[in-house]
Amino acid sequence: TVDSVSGLPKTKGGIAYDGDGKLYLRGQDPGEIYVVGPNGTSRYWGQTHWGKGEMIVGNDGYLYAAVVWGTYGVTRIALDVEGDYETYIPDTDIDNPFCLDFDADGNLYVGTANGGLWRWNSDQTATQILSDQAWGTPTRVNEGYAYWYTKNDSGNNGLYRAPLPDASTQDTIAT
Repeated sequence: TVDSVSGLPKTKGGIAYDGDGKLYLRGQDPGEIYVVGPNGTSRYWGQTHWGKGEMIVGNDGYLYAAVVWGTYGVTRIALDVEGDYETYIPDTDIDNPFCLDFDADGNLYVGTANGGLWRWNSDQTATQILSDQAWGTPTRVNEGYAYWYTKNDSGNNGLYRAPLPDASTQDTIAT
């Protein structure tokens, strides 16, 4: 059985859970965010720009949203403040962010709509660590590895894995 919560936006904009069991849902157009509590009640919570892209909750108390289209980049909203977002990573630094993930050390990794993977460094710079693979390639990091899936016309379809370079380097993953 699947429960349904009505009145929420079309959620191609992403979903994320926080540590308290609240579910955040972002619509694609408009980029409104609704929160669903553990008891199932939902309400409007905040706003990002319109567009596809995933969301993730960081250990630092922020909800991060990737915004593929436009020049919005990665936005974030403090979990303890409902409402306005701030641009965290400009689209000029990482073009067309699509998916987000943190490693065990708290480094933010951003997968792009064209299949690249970037690390956002503590000095507020971006390092590309995986070159373009395919449009909308979902990418995840886990226990020191990057995982990505491609489905494209080149015939190089499948699930791939490669060790992540150390966060202190500017190295790329050879694919």
